[in-house]
Amino acid sequence: MYGPEDRALNRFVTFHRWLPFVPVVGDGRQRLQPVFVDDVAEALARAAEPGAPTGTFEVGGPDVLTMDQVLAAMMEARGRPKPLLHVPVWMPKLAGAFARWLPKPPLSPAAVDFLTGDALADTGPLVEAFGLRLTPPEEGLATYLAPKG
Repeated sequence: MYGPEDRALNRFVTFHRWLPFVPVVGDGRQRLQPVFVDDVAEALARAAEPGAPTGTFEVGGPDVLTMDQVLAAMMEARGRPKPLLHVPVWMPKLAGAFARWLPKPPLSPAAVDFLTGDALADTGPLVEAFGLRLTPPEEGLATYLAPKG
């Protein structure tokens, strides 16, 4: 899930803001379905209505993108492309092994595994049950990352 206050994609926004490149753990080919926070809020609001559909629904965005494509969309929304720097998985895993001893570890080996794995959802039942229109990433990102001015 991404949006103005998320702690995942906005970490990359910070990298993009301050570094001459954007670091990517692994080859950047893991597949994701980023979902805009407003879409999740809309689904939850509709689920809270009397007579709403019940059950368990997978939540994801409308498009399957690689991590590289997500980051390219983020940079496009910010109006400033930069190169991606792919870092071998073992490097942040090693750093995470040492970081776990910190009071608030910023990284763990398990987090690296999560970051480099696919994250896909079957959104058909969710869209059908609640009549949702899921926001494409470029639209959602533009709502809060587009350059001001």
